[in-house]
Amino acid sequence: YHPEVPAFEEYDKLLEAIKKSLYRDFLIASSSSSYSSNAGTSGCSFLIDSVLLNKNPCGCLLERSRFNRRSRQLIWLVQIIRQAINTQISPNNIVNIVIIDSFLLSLCQPVRNHRAHDFNELADIGYNSSKHLWFYGFKVHMLVTLSGYILNYVVTPASVHDIRTVDDLLENCSQPYVLADLAYLSYEVREQLKQKGYHLWTPLRQNMVRTKQHNHWKLMAMRRTIETRFSELCAFFDVEQTLARGLTGLQLRMEQIVLTYNLRYFE
Repeated sequence: YHPEVPAFEEYDKLLEAIKKSLYRDFLIASSSSSYSSNAGTSGCSFLIDSVLLNKNPCGCLLERSRFNRRSRQLIWLVQIIRQAINTQISPNNIVNIVIIDSFLLSLCQPVRNHRAHDFNELADIGYNSSKHLWFYGFKVHMLVTLSGYILNYVVTPASVHDIRTVDDLLENCSQPYVLADLAYLSYEVREQLKQKGYHLWTPLRQNMVRTKQHNHWKLMAMRRTIETRFSELCAFFDVEQTLARGLTGLQLRMEQIVLTYNLRYFE
């Protein structure tokens, strides 16, 4: 996926250790269940047992309820794996540029926005300007490299403005140059990030001074690559929709999607 980056040397050892542990069924499931979301978790467990673990397809498979319990109990393990892989993505390996943006995570159809009660104390109604759509649910804010690796993500209620998540997204980020869209256009935020060693670039509005010189087409093209990543997440994992109705299930789904997508980076 990004051949210029050397393979994660400890990655094979980590996988071998995981496979020998009591949680080997779950761990492989966590990175593959997102691909099998359309087939359901029972279909995913069949894929894991018969293909990835080289077991007899007619043998004993994980029950759906057991698979779900293992998944929810071992979210921390997925997070550890994802964070360990993140440490291998350094400024020496890639361009020192990252991109931030957000996409919607809708919990219902727009016609039900004011009647929905899922995540009643957490989710709310927000507006997506690119789709001209009012929706009930969450926003997923992501920090992505130019090559498509997801460094960090934050989930907020739908009404939270993108600017409010910048500090959380850039926590422990070693890339100093940040590209964003007009939603992040703020002199105060830019100066605050400058004091922390980050250089925030956002396009200027058409009625602002020196817009044509500032909105260079190369920078605009680089910033739009994150939209391609979002499109891939929607195509592979249907990330803008979820059947989860609890925080644990929602967190598990996001962790599985991010981990699975990032593994493509080392192909």
